[in-house]
Amino acid sequence: MSAANAYNWSLIGKIEYLGFPNCIEISNGDAKLIISTDFGPRILFYALDAGENILGWHGEAEVKTELGLWKPYGGHRLWIAPENMPRSYAPDNAGVKYSMETEFSVRFIQRQTPISLIRGGSLKRNPSACVWTKVINRPRRSAY
Repeated sequence: MSAANAYNWSLIGKIEYLGFPNCIEISNGDAKLIISTDFGPRILFYALDAGENILGWHGEAEVKTELGLWKPYGGHRLWIAPENMPRSYAPDNAGVKYSMETEFSVRFIQRQTPISLIRGGSLKRNPSACVWTKVINRPRRSAY
């Protein structure tokens, strides 16, 4: 998080949400996003104009796979098509690195593993929308 001190965290800030102490909140006055960095990255909360979260939550659910324990948690996660067991259910339970890119943008980078397909993404804040951009990194060698 080296660039964090160089930017204004009044629009983008670190908060606790659902007992996870390392979430990032982004708000533009019309919409609010909360993204976990304790696992994921996952968008845990999305609402318009101080409304209720439209994303579901299943914090206790677990699925055992040959890759480890996958927790659906809830919120929004990138799925790779076609769905495949175990690749689609690769655990994303480890912490996520994040850094400020600009005054209105945060980059999240998932811990790299031999079968990790999600490399990272950015949330950008502008006057009309919050945008979640995803980058998929193909593993060089994978049995899945």
